[in-house]
Amino acid sequence: MLVFIKRKIPLYYVALISIVFTGFAYVFLKNKMQESADDKLNVNFNTLSSTLAAYCNFHVERLSGFNYIGPVLFVETQCQSAQYASLKNKIVSYIELQKQTGNIEQASFYFRDTEKTEWAGYNEDEKYNPGSLMKVPELISYLRLEEDKPGTLNKEYFYAAPFITEKNPVFISKPLQPGKSYSVKELLQYMITYSDNNATVVLDQHLDQRYFKKTLTDLSLPIPDSMAINYPISPRDFSLFFRAIYNASYLTIPHSEYAAELLSTCNFKEGFAKGLPASVKMIHKFGESGSTQVHQLHESGIIYINNKPYILTVMTKGTDLKKLATVISDIAGIMYQQVSTS
Repeated sequence: MLVFIKRKIPLYYVALISIVFTGFAYVFLKNKMQESADDKLNVNFNTLSSTLAAYCNFHVERLSGFNYIGPVLFVETQCQSAQYASLKNKIVSYIELQKQTGNIEQASFYFRDTEKTEWAGYNEDEKYNPGSLMKVPELISYLRLEEDKPGTLNKEYFYAAPFITEKNPVFISKPLQPGKSYSVKELLQYMITYSDNNATVVLDQHLDQRYFKKTLTDLSLPIPDSMAINYPISPRDFSLFFRAIYNASYLTIPHSEYAAELLSTCNFKEGFAKGLPASVKMIHKFGESGSTQVHQLHESGIIYINNKPYILTVMTKGTDLKKLATVISDIAGIMYQQVSTS
């Protein structure tokens, strides 16, 4: 005979059991939901990674010539930025309009956000004759020589008279004075600040050309043909010099800063400077080339907008240098308006 004993279960036991059961149920469901979310996240991330790998390859450029290390010079993506698609479209529309009206024959640009490593361009790989833009790698080469042979910048060289060249630059400011001696540091200032060709010739005469060639090859650019008059280069490739200076990835930090400070004194006022507010800080260099029939005018540099650095290189070709200068200044203005308000 079975005997059932009735006992009353205290209410707090029931409450405790309910809490424990609810806790176990919550943990179980949470883990299941997390596993599902993680699975979805992994699928999305893998899809994104596959998409990026398929459509946007990265290239790491390293400095060679070392036994155990490979210093990073640049990290490059082949994809143009979606963020700056609107900027590109505005500049391209402007360039096409200038071509239709006959103000230019061609123009190209390369723009880079140095903080986000995103870029945009138009005909950015088209090659032009750089003219005085090549004074920038000349500056870099001399500073590299100074690092190997301290005291190079203090050496003095005598300048007897103007050199006879086929170049007849229009934008001339302050030339060297014949019959005087100048230090390398002074010659570099005349070359960069005033774009004086005679200062460049004096510097060329005393520069170990192996340094100049190495500057180019270290940045994966071709060695100039000794028999060629010009060194064709694209806006994207020329921007490498300013990237190297800004990143201090090729010269030491003090010499990179020195190069930037010197480039900030470039007194060309018809291009970027005309299209930007006077308060905007920048480092830059211009170059003119071409023939009496077809001129080329270019400008490249780093423009600091809201304390953020942006690289811009514009190269143009046409029959009127003044109109080319206006195109360069207008493109700089379009870039400024777009970036400063975004």
